Amino acid sequence: MVLFSASAPFWARIGETAAVPTADVLDGNGPEANPVARALEGASLIGLAAASACAVSLSFYR
Repeated sequence: MVLFSASAPFWARIGETAAVPTADVLDGNGPEANPVARALEGASLIGLAAASACAVSLSFYR
């Protein structure tokens, strides 16, 4: 389990790299905007992206 906290809007993608969306993603494969908490389920990568400089803190729990 990971909890997110950020100083500005950001996008996250568990298990993949993330990019700031520039168009609608309709297939469910895009990054998630401002997630609060997510289960990692064995993922070894958390992709983060933001349109402007910001701080994102991640707190991990078992």
